[in-house]
Amino acid sequence: MWSVANEPASALPPAGYYFKTVIAHTKALDPTGPVTYVTFTSYATDLGAPYVDVIGINSYHSWYHDSGYLEVVPIQLTSQLEAWHSTYQKPIIQKEYGPDAIAGFHQDPPLMFSEEYQRSLLEQYHLVLDQKRREYVVGELIWNFADFMTAQCKWMGRAFAGLWSRGIRR
Repeated sequence: MWSVANEPASALPPAGYYFKTVIAHTKALDPTGPVTYVTFTSYATDLGAPYVDVIGINSYHSWYHDSGYLEVVPIQLTSQLEAWHSTYQKPIIQKEYGPDAIAGFHQDPPLMFSEEYQRSLLEQYHLVLDQKRREYVVGELIWNFADFMTAQCKWMGRAFAGLWSRGIRR
């Protein structure tokens, strides 16, 4: 599978033509490989989604928005997946999701950055993704931040999501 972008500005007016062109070129180079990109845009405004073979979504329910409210995850994730699938009728990969945790920090009830919150949030995602896998979800990737070498930048040490974003030193 070829991925042609990560979180592009796919709601901007030029995005439709841009992705139609880029995806057509990618398929001309390899007609056997499905093409995707990872979006953080709403299903209703994403102009490149009609051209991909597989919808790729990043979402951080109960982390970057509605922070701390674990009960919203199943409602929001189900609604998001259903909207994408009913609009485009394509398989979906949940490309990024997950919260950060500070190793050894425990809190009951679960509090953001505790290991319990991380576990609970992932469990909420898994309940929905496991159900939707029977219908149209074909994959998922928990964001772990440190699965690749990253050049120094202004975001280094500030991406507070994922399984391994603290305590990793290269």
